[in-house]
Amino acid sequence: MVSTLIWMAAALVVLFVLGLAVLAPMRPRRRAALVPAAPLLGAALLAVVMSTSSWWLDARGGLAVTAVVAAVLVVVGVRRGTSPWRVDLSAVGLAVLLVGIGAIGAAVALLPSAWAGDGRALSANDSGDVFFYVAESAWMGDHPISPVPEPGAVPGEGNATPADVPLRAALAFPLRVGQPLVHAALGAVTGQPAVGSVMGVMALWIALLAPAAFVSGRLLRLGRLASMLLAAVCATSAVVVQQSYQQNVDALLGAGLALLTIGAVMAATERRLPLWPAALVTAALAGVYTEYALFVVPAVLGAVLLRRPRGLGRRAGRLLAVLGMAVAMAPTSWVRGVQALTLPRAGDGFGSPLFSDGWFAAVSRVVGTAALAEPVGAAGPNLGTALVVVLAATLVLGWVLALVLDRHRGMWFALLAVGLGYLGFLTAEHRGYTQVRAASVLLPLLLLASAAGWSTLGARLRRAARVRTGGTARSALAPRLVTGLTATLTAIVVVAVVVNVRSAPDGIDRGRLPERHVDATYDEAARWVDEDGGEGGQGVTVLAADLFSQMWLAHALREDPLVSYVSLRPDYLGMTTYWAGEQDPFLLVGPGAFLDADPAAVVAQNDRFRMVDLGAAPAVAAVPLDLPTWSPYAQADGSMIGPDGGKITVVRSPGLTGPVELELAAAGAGEVRATVLETGQVARADIVDGRALVPVELGDASIATIQLDVGAEGAEPTQQLALIGVHGAP
Repeated sequence: MVSTLIWMAAALVVLFVLGLAVLAPMRPRRRAALVPAAPLLGAALLAVVMSTSSWWLDARGGLAVTAVVAAVLVVVGVRRGTSPWRVDLSAVGLAVLLVGIGAIGAAVALLPSAWAGDGRALSANDSGDVFFYVAESAWMGDHPISPVPEPGAVPGEGNATPADVPLRAALAFPLRVGQPLVHAALGAVTGQPAVGSVMGVMALWIALLAPAAFVSGRLLRLGRLASMLLAAVCATSAVVVQQSYQQNVDALLGAGLALLTIGAVMAATERRLPLWPAALVTAALAGVYTEYALFVVPAVLGAVLLRRPRGLGRRAGRLLAVLGMAVAMAPTSWVRGVQALTLPRAGDGFGSPLFSDGWFAAVSRVVGTAALAEPVGAAGPNLGTALVVVLAATLVLGWVLALVLDRHRGMWFALLAVGLGYLGFLTAEHRGYTQVRAASVLLPLLLLASAAGWSTLGARLRRAARVRTGGTARSALAPRLVTGLTATLTAIVVVAVVVNVRSAPDGIDRGRLPERHVDATYDEAARWVDEDGGEGGQGVTVLAADLFSQMWLAHALREDPLVSYVSLRPDYLGMTTYWAGEQDPFLLVGPGAFLDADPAAVVAQNDRFRMVDLGAAPAVAAVPLDLPTWSPYAQADGSMIGPDGGKITVVRSPGLTGPVELELAAAGAGEVRATVLETGQVARADIVDGRALVPVELGDASIATIQLDVGAEGAEPTQQLALIGVHGAP
């Protein structure tokens, strides 16, 4: 974990330096206002420059181009006389303070890594999305994105391996790739591979939410204390932190950029900020998380259009100028973004923790008194209920105050109408996954709206506190109201931070973290292939059906393009097999596959994988086929649950003859039939106490495909079965 923290600190310094270069052409006073957000501006610069350079250059080349652009900005600042080397130390101190506040949420995000023992990639739940982002960053760290990675049907045919499919999928769909580009650049400058830094980069994006929220609040003319409280709430929100457990890496950087975009664009339209910084963060947001346009665009348009007519033309003109500059800065990001937003999407039918368990549970999860993955008790007259009511009322009353009092009420009206309306539509349609994702990305903007309302109320009360008498200010009742309001809101925020930090990790199964952690066993397996597998791994065939294990093993072996994979899940790897049907001298057997071997055949092993030399001693192995029909993960006992009618492949040492015995589990009575598809040979065995041992005659074949059927012959498949083991090595 120490190495992860060191990497985060190094990455933060790199981003901060690039961000200061972005600010170099600005006048010192305006520059000081944005210094706390310098790391996000640095990330925006990387995302924007590399969105174009990545078509021809890898991450190192893109980083070099970005450094040149940064140097040009510094030269421009020198020529304009802005003294870019002079940085307001108080602004730097404020930046450090804000990152420290954000570090609270970052620390909670890193808890699963601390429990696992290091900062390498892991899945805190059943999601495997972290693989997608790591695969993108890993490819772009060493290659441009053109030509697109394209594995062939069998090893050696394409320019990539199954582990590189995520970037191909992202470009074909299309999806945004800005965040993986930034991650790849940080990896290039620090020398840390993406698999070793992805948990740190997620935590870093959470830490940077605090300065993003503070600076956005100040650009929208919120009070300093209100902006500071907003920063604390945004960076520690359980809903936000849980996005790191869900591995929504792009969304975490996107949240900070969305907050900064709203503040910067509004300040630019009001002539309080130059156009180009606002255009930079807008272009970066388009490349990092285009979906935020659904909420950011209405908010900005509402602020510009739903105001008094005076100055409308000027505001609209500057807004169009910002947009035009943003498109010019990163044209390919906008093209992909528009395509992604206009693609038809089928509605999902999943439940959601924000509607499936009732309104009280949904509200509890939004305000952070309960985690998304944990059950919530019914509402009742208790302290927990009162806390939920207070936190929810504070949030909602802030929206009302923003609509009634704030100068940007048009922004808040548009944001709340579109955002809450969209959530209402998704809830009514029971589109659970989309609803919870939309709520998660919208929440930081809803917190900003609420903070604006409370800040405006405080400002109104402070103005009312001064009554002019003979030119001297005299206190009235209002100062007490201001003091009471400030103390109350501060206390509520402190309580909100505490309860959110406490509830965020609830629901994580610590006992399963080791099996979802990319530990040293993967490095060991890759070393075995390098030592024994021949050039490019041409002598190795992988048998592993567990989703997590097979995709991270494929990532570890991505530099060995000739390794074969008998069966794959297409969820992230894009294909169901990557194998020409040949028998290689070595098998690499992992979770979800089964092995019976003479000990002399196992030339290397660890807690997860075994390297088997089929020529050294007898060995037989089996792995499920057509993996989308099987359970994605191996069970605690190692078994794989599959369908009635499921298929498996058996591979054994050359020269072995006779039957192979399959050990299966199936509910109820009856029989199991195993049909060798190459020969039509059928074997049968009775199910006794839920188990069956099926002897399958393979003759002298060393590779065979077997279909399993449960129940009466000719009956429709109606149940599941489990593959438990294989036997047949003398």
